[in-house]
Amino acid sequence: MIRDKLSYLSDHVSSDDMEEILKMTLVDQRLVAPVNVADPSKSAKTPSYLQKHDVNTRLSSLEAEIQGIDEQIKNLTALRGALIAEKDVLTRERSRINLVQPSMGLDDAVQTKGKGKAATVDYTVSFDWSTQLQLTMKKVFSIGDFRLCQKGVCNANMDGRDIVCVMPTGGGKSLTYQLPALLTPGCTLVISPLISLMTDQILHLRESGVEAVMLTGGTPRLLLNEIQQRLTSMASSREHGHHGRDIKLCYVTPAKSKTFVSLLRKLVEGGKLGRFLSRNIEIL
Repeated sequence: MIRDKLSYLSDHVSSDDMEEILKMTLVDQRLVAPVNVADPSKSAKTPSYLQKHDVNTRLSSLEAEIQGIDEQIKNLTALRGALIAEKDVLTRERSRINLVQPSMGLDDAVQTKGKGKAATVDYTVSFDWSTQLQLTMKKVFSIGDFRLCQKGVCNANMDGRDIVCVMPTGGGKSLTYQLPALLTPGCTLVISPLISLMTDQILHLRESGVEAVMLTGGTPRLLLNEIQQRLTSMASSREHGHHGRDIKLCYVTPAKSKTFVSLLRKLVEGGKLGRFLSRNIEIL
């Protein structure tokens, strides 16, 4: 209706009268805008000074609420700008690192032949983390050299690849995720139905000074709360890197828990979930 009236007036009124037209339009808008009007019968029974007090109180409340929202918008805008600036810095830093040290092996990557096939990476060669892998493996696990496909799996793990690893019993699968977990920030989540195996691995890890924990249906409430609190603190910390009290490996049994799923989401959002793996394909 207002748009039609403006169209009509613009056709019949000179430009000198446009200011008056706009005023008239604003009046029309106020008339058609929904307004919360008190019940006439109730207003008639309420003294005018009380009505005035109620209106003034509501106006003050709205003004305070609007002011609070404006302040939030201001703070969020400033925070957004700071986060964008930090993101730009990190993006440039990542590009610089990729130029200096690409994630492919120090030896030439293998280029597969054939149309439409991408380059593959030979994970059996040396990488910039290879020396540290060897030193940590000997110091923590007292292992001098890799067996079978352990080296390739560890390198792919360090490179952030998704892995399906099939190895014989006793082939050393545990090393392929325990060793990378010690060299990278965050917590590695291990899902396994074998409580006895998890218990044995955690005992050996703790003897070597590695922060490892286990969560099962039989975990005492006090210990459960302590572990969840430590993981929550990790998730909320903005510090990145290695910290003495950070949980490096968290073993869990395959059970549904809304609380734990929420905790995992926090770890992911905080960039503190290093990797996620299942020891048995049936669990997936």
